[in-house]
Amino acid sequence: MDIEQALQWVLANYQEYNIASVNMSLSTGGNHVNPTNFGIIGDELQQLAAANVIPVSAAGNTGKFGVSYPAANPYSLAVSSIDDYTNRKISSFSQHHPDLTDVFADGQGIRAANQNGGTTVKSGTSMAAPVVSRAIAVAQQLAEQELGRRLTFDEIKTLLAQRDDLLAPTKYEDDYQGKVLNIDNLGNAILAMAPSKPPQPPFSGVIAQVGRISDLNHNNQTILLDHTFTDPVIFAHTLSFNNGDPSIPRITDIQGGEFSLKLQEPENLDGTHINESLSFLALEKGIWELSDGTIIEVGTTTTDATTKSGWESITFNHDFANTPIVLTQVQTYNDPSFVRTRQNNISKNGFEVALEEQELNLNNTRGSETIAWMAISSGTGEWDGNAFMAGNTGEQVTDNWHTIDFGNTFNNLPQLFGNIASAAWRK
Repeated sequence: MDIEQALQWVLANYQEYNIASVNMSLSTGGNHVNPTNFGIIGDELQQLAAANVIPVSAAGNTGKFGVSYPAANPYSLAVSSIDDYTNRKISSFSQHHPDLTDVFADGQGIRAANQNGGTTVKSGTSMAAPVVSRAIAVAQQLAEQELGRRLTFDEIKTLLAQRDDLLAPTKYEDDYQGKVLNIDNLGNAILAMAPSKPPQPPFSGVIAQVGRISDLNHNNQTILLDHTFTDPVIFAHTLSFNNGDPSIPRITDIQGGEFSLKLQEPENLDGTHINESLSFLALEKGIWELSDGTIIEVGTTTTDATTKSGWESITFNHDFANTPIVLTQVQTYNDPSFVRTRQNNISKNGFEVALEEQELNLNNTRGSETIAWMAISSGTGEWDGNAFMAGNTGEQVTDNWHTIDFGNTFNNLPQLFGNIASAAWRK
C-alpha cells in the first residue's frame, strides 16, 4: 500500500476507528519557503483537514531555512524540532520557517522501538511529529467532552501557535513566538472555549435553610434541618462574644438532613468554652438563580493547602459581571487540630483559598479537609421573600471593633455570616 492509498483508507475509516490525526514522519527531502500543494496526496490531505482529521508532517532534517513536503502543504501541520522543553532551542538538524512551521516539539534524543523488538534513541523531526499527533488526539478528546465537537483544522492550528515561546537561537525568538508545544496550555485553551454552564432556573424546591443556634459550646451538637438536602454545605461563622477566648465553629459531620458542630479553641487554651450564639446557612451545591435574578454558586474543594505552603485556586463556572462576595468554611474533621479558612485574590473569575492553622502548628503538616465556598453578587435583594445584603468592608477591619451599617435593609434582626476576605497579613 502506498501513501495515497493509506490516506484514502483513513478517509474511508476515520469515523469507525475514531481517528483524530494522521502522523507523517516522512518527507520528499526538498525545501520550501512557500505553501506548496502538489503531488498525488494533495486532495487527500485537504479532505482529511475538512473532516477534522488533522494531518501532521515532519518538517525535515536538512537544517535549512524552510520545510520539506508534505509539511509545506497548507492542509498539513508542519512540525519542527527543539532540543528540549526547558532550553527550547531549535535543533541543529531541524528545518524550520516562520510562516510554514506550525509548532515545535522535542525531537532530540527520543527513545523509540527498533526493528529487533528492543529500543533505540533517535533524533529528528520524525520524532517530534508524533508528539504533536498524540497531543492533537488528546485535544480532540477534550474538545468532544467539553465542547461537544471536534476542533477544526484551523482551530487546532491557531491554538498550537499560542503556547510557549522559542528561547534560542535568539535571532528567531520573535519569528516563532508561541510555537513551542505545551500540552497543559493547549488543554486550558480548549477549556476556555467552553460556554459557561447556565444557571439552574429558579428552583421550586428548597435550596437553602437559615437558622440560629443559641447554645453552642465545646461539646459536639447536632442540628436537625427542616429538609433533606442532596449535597449540602454548611456555613456557620460569626460568633457572639460571651467568652473572650478565641474560638471557631468547627463542623464535624454533615448529612442530608442534619449536621454537627462544636466550638474549637486553639490548642494552647483549655478547650472549654461557654455558650455562644451564631447563625447557620445550609445550601445545596450548584448554581442557582434566586427569585430576584441574583446568581449564587456553591461548591466544594478538598485540599491540604495552607497559608504557609500555598493556595488552592477555585474557578467559577458562572460568569459573574463583577467580583462577587465569597464565603468559605471547613466542612470536615479529618485533622482535629485548630484550623479555619483564609481567602485571597478574589476576582469575578475565581479566588484562592487555604487552610490557616494556629501559630503553634504552622510548620507541621496537616491532613486534607473539604472546604465549602459560596459566591454571590454584591448588593441587596430578595430571597424567598426575605431581604438580604451581600458586601464587604474593604481592607479597614483590624483587631478593633468595626461597625457595619445595614441602612434600612432589614425590618428584623438579620442572620450574619462573614469571613476574612483578604490576606493582607497572614501566618
